[in-house]
Amino acid sequence: MGLLDKLLNKAAPELTKLAKTAAEAVEKAAANVEKAAANAPAPQREAYIPPASQAGAGENSPWLRMPAEENQYNAGVPYREYFETIFAAEFPLYRFQRSEANRGRSTVYTFTLGGEKALVVELMTEKSDARKLRQDCLAAGTPYLRFYYDHPGWWNTRSYVVSRLKGALGA
Repeated sequence: MGLLDKLLNKAAPELTKLAKTAAEAVEKAAANVEKAAANAPAPQREAYIPPASQAGAGENSPWLRMPAEENQYNAGVPYREYFETIFAAEFPLYRFQRSEANRGRSTVYTFTLGGEKALVVELMTEKSDARKLRQDCLAAGTPYLRFYYDHPGWWNTRSYVVSRLKGALGA
């Protein structure tokens, strides 16, 4: 127990600093969301009607209606900001860095913890068939996730995004 106590006591100031930074980022993002929601009209989306093979229960199919849960389409902010808000709020111990890939059709987030690469998340258009980043991550043993930001019927609800990230991070 002595060694564990020493490690925890040594890490406590850094963890407190990280938590404070994350809380400030969440607070700032929440203020931006509120400001954007107040100034922007409600997003209008056409209902997506999947092919008959995917429709499942017909008119009761979840693909046909937007879920009440917060999702990428009803959050009132651009999709990158939606994902970044989730990353900061739900995974405050991780740092993430954003970059563009696939000739601007993909946004890549590299998550690190203690300077070590922990996860790569790619937000990309469904119109892309790029596989290089996924293959590179597989070869390096780095967990990789992909979310499509423009696939009809895939809402990217907050719980779905958080669940996939937790699974990939082993949290």
